Amino acid sequence: MLKRLKNADAALTPDMLERMRRLGRGMLGRDYDRQFRWSDTKLYCSEPVWKLYRRGAGVTLCKPQQFRDVNPARPVLAGEAARRYGKNMPPPGEPVVTPAALFDSPLLRTVREE
Repeated sequence: MLKRLKNADAALTPDMLERMRRLGRGMLGRDYDRQFRWSDTKLYCSEPVWKLYRRGAGVTLCKPQQFRDVNPARPVLAGEAARRYGKNMPPPGEPVVTPAALFDSPLLRTVREE
C-alpha cells in the first residue's frame, strides 16, 4: 500500500520539498538502528519519514509514543526485546514512531493498494 500526505500539492510548498530533499540526502548512508533510539546517528525504518515531514515541512504525521507503550507483554515481542537489548533497554520514556502509527495517520491518504 502506498500513502501520501492529504492535499500535498497545497500543503507542501516548493521550499518545503527542497528542505525535505536536503534533509533526506543528509540521512543517506546512516546505519540502521536496531535498538530504535531517537537520535540522528542511526535511523530505523519509520524514523526518517517522521523526521523529514516534521523538520522539513512542520507536519507531525503522528504523535511519537514512548518506548514503554510499544513494548507489549506479548511473549514473542518480549523475547525479541530481551534478545535485542539485553540489559541495555531504552529508557521507558524514549520516543519512538512505529510503522503502524505512520500507517494509521489521519494526515495520509491511500493512493495505491496492492
